[in-house]
Amino acid sequence: MFNLSRTLLILLWLATTVVYAGLPETSFSIGQYANSNDSSYANDQYKQTILTIPNAEALEVIVEGEIEDCCQSPTNENVERCCHRSRNKRCCDFIIIRDSENQDHTFNGQIQEKFTVLGHSVTVIFKSDNATTGRGVRVSISPRSALDVFNELKIQISTAADTILKQGTSEVHSKLEQQLKQLETLTEQVENIQNIDEVIEPVARMLTALGQTYHEIASKRDTIILAHQMQLSLIKELEMKTLNRIDRAIQEKQNHVILLNNAQNALLQTSNSLERQKIQISISGHKQNIESLQLQEMVWSKFHDSQETLENLLQQYTQKIELLLHFLEISGQVYEQAANVALLKETTVIAFNKLTDVTELENIVMDIEQSEQKIKAWMNKIKQDNFQQNNLP
Repeated sequence: MFNLSRTLLILLWLATTVVYAGLPETSFSIGQYANSNDSSYANDQYKQTILTIPNAEALEVIVEGEIEDCCQSPTNENVERCCHRSRNKRCCDFIIIRDSENQDHTFNGQIQEKFTVLGHSVTVIFKSDNATTGRGVRVSISPRSALDVFNELKIQISTAADTILKQGTSEVHSKLEQQLKQLETLTEQVENIQNIDEVIEPVARMLTALGQTYHEIASKRDTIILAHQMQLSLIKELEMKTLNRIDRAIQEKQNHVILLNNAQNALLQTSNSLERQKIQISISGHKQNIESLQLQEMVWSKFHDSQETLENLLQQYTQKIELLLHFLEISGQVYEQAANVALLKETTVIAFNKLTDVTELENIVMDIEQSEQKIKAWMNKIKQDNFQQNNLP
């Protein structure tokens, strides 16, 4: 007589045996984190292990603890320099988390970090030298879904775009609005005055002040443009992550197509009813996976198109900011020289309407404002994108 309970117990025992025989590791610990009786980890250790969660879309990695801080500095640049030295001279302790894209995340000293990597596994490398030690370190991973990664990318992209819009340019706009009003007032004074000598000194003072303000704004060019370029580089990296998601979905879909074809061929060659039932279940599963991966490919592709559009808008915006700052730099020089001419009370005074060129400045500022509006509209569109099928084109 068939005993269902006994059969289930046997299956459970077999499954448990298989799992424990090849159980993938999801954490790594040394020192106090590995053994509460230890006050620290040992000298001259080298450990390497792979942490894995099968079929995970991405992983959240948590690194916490304390190991020797040979650089005595929390900056990543110093840590990486130190740990690069240590590989050659064995001068300090460090831990490296190497992700599936072969990117190294290196830490030492006091550590409390959380970050996300694509793929289902990471390689953990720990090394200690023959001197100072710390209390230990623990690395743990947990799965991240495609939806988690999608939403995280959206936040990172929006933050980078918002930083570009705010980094220095809001202050520039505020000052320019004041200067444009002063220019309009000054232009009216010059146009309506009967005796130009009466306004030479106030005009010269105003031109000098405008020149200095323009120089002050233009002097921030390198800082502003560098901030823009850093965020644009980040956005490009995020685009690459999206492209990786597309490639991964395509590759997995192709794998299931091959498995589906193999299963369909096997079905034609199998007469055993139980085997045919198993193959039919596999065929159904492959078809569902292919459909799901195709939808994911479409979602990620649509998202990548949005990223590219936003990146192009931001690139154009940066170029317009560069044009504005160049205009202000040149205009500042022109105004200061014009002020010197006016103060010397030369008989011929430069035509003021040619000198100020208010219209060109207004056009540049207006163009920048319109560019900002387009960027904000596209940012809102990206924020509203989601991972649901009903949002597909």
